[in-house]
Amino acid sequence: MEKSALSIAAKINNKIKAIRIIAVILAAVLLIFPPINLIFRIVGAIIVLILAVFLARKVRLSVLNILTNDCDPELFKYVCHATFPKGSTDFYDALSSLYSGDFDTLAELTAKLVRTNNNPVTKITYLDAFTTGAFIAGDFQMCGDTIEKVIDLIKKTKLKEDLKNTYITKYNFFKSFISCDYKDALDQLENREKLTAEKSNNAQKFIHCYYKGITLYYSGKTSEAKEQFEMITSKNPKLYICKKAYDYLDAIDKGEFTAVGSVSFKESYEKGLLDTDSESQIPNKKDGKKKTFSAVIAVVLIVIAVICFINIPGIKQGSAYDVIADDIEINNILATIKIDDEYSVFIFDTPYDEIGTAYLKYHDNGKYSLCIAQASTSDSYISDDSNYCIYASGKSPRVYFDITNDESSIPENSQATEFTVNGENYYFYIIRTEVKYNYANSYTAY
Repeated sequence: MEKSALSIAAKINNKIKAIRIIAVILAAVLLIFPPINLIFRIVGAIIVLILAVFLARKVRLSVLNILTNDCDPELFKYVCHATFPKGSTDFYDALSSLYSGDFDTLAELTAKLVRTNNNPVTKITYLDAFTTGAFIAGDFQMCGDTIEKVIDLIKKTKLKEDLKNTYITKYNFFKSFISCDYKDALDQLENREKLTAEKSNNAQKFIHCYYKGITLYYSGKTSEAKEQFEMITSKNPKLYICKKAYDYLDAIDKGEFTAVGSVSFKESYEKGLLDTDSESQIPNKKDGKKKTFSAVIAVVLIVIAVICFINIPGIKQGSAYDVIADDIEINNILATIKIDDEYSVFIFDTPYDEIGTAYLKYHDNGKYSLCIAQASTSDSYISDDSNYCIYASGKSPRVYFDITNDESSIPENSQATEFTVNGENYYFYIIRTEVKYNYANSYTAY
């Protein structure tokens, strides 16, 4: 058993490892690939890592097929412990216990899970496993008491309507069976079968047969009950209900009556409510290896966050010179025109005989942040008769401007300042207007 479980777990873990390695390589390639904009590279790397996490989780959860389709709860339990991180297998142990008939362990684990979990959706899942186990074990008192609690929780929780109905019809079946109303119990089973027909796995189908078989048996329809039990034993799944089906078939063949039987959940349930240190005896996969990829992803995301913080316009703050120089190589700031209390446009020169304009936002701490900056040769400004438009996202004002060496060409309604580059005098002016012109050579910060 253990050797087979380790072999299956090794295949699953190798798939997960391959997914992680490929994801890290792809993320690294995206981060260093030069032709793509840095922000797109960062977003791409994050998407790759997130997809890897979800894909790895999907591969790991494929372990459930051992229980739901292969119907081997013991093997399922061993594989889970060899695949999932330590301390994360309690619910899977509970499921294994439910299907294998280890009801003491089921009661103890589900009580512990309910006690330590505040999420109503997962709490419903745990209570459902407990209630199902209590019914199959024959502890109808505990089953009936828990049904009322879980139904009340279901009504208060936002669940899909079909899921709610699936829960409710099962609990209605439990209540009808417990009260010996077998006709209504069969009706509830029929309703539930309609709801779950397309979604049922092998284990659920066997349990449905068992529910129907015991209902028919106790309603006196032994021949029909025998058909249901034989549908289970013909497949011989490694499930507790299969053992029970053999018991009922033996009683039918001998013409004897067999009672439901009862295993008390109370003591184990109370133990689970008090237990804080229970440890499984099955060895788990080592924590160190399980946490390696999580640590790598955490480091990569931190690095990406730092890169984003440094490079996204408007995040870094400092003096006007520093924030412009962080984006474009400049010599000096030559002139400034204040747009309003928040925004200003700066003129600067570069080591490449260019004239640049920068749109900066002023902050209460006395520092600026960059909205947008660009540089062009002086000839490009002088030879082009069109004005330029510059603005940032949000509520920043749109600014129309131009640079000229002819003072007489400056419009009367503009605000101008003079500056010198390579011994030549130029005028930078802005035009204040509410009209939004569509200049072909405008540029924008987003």
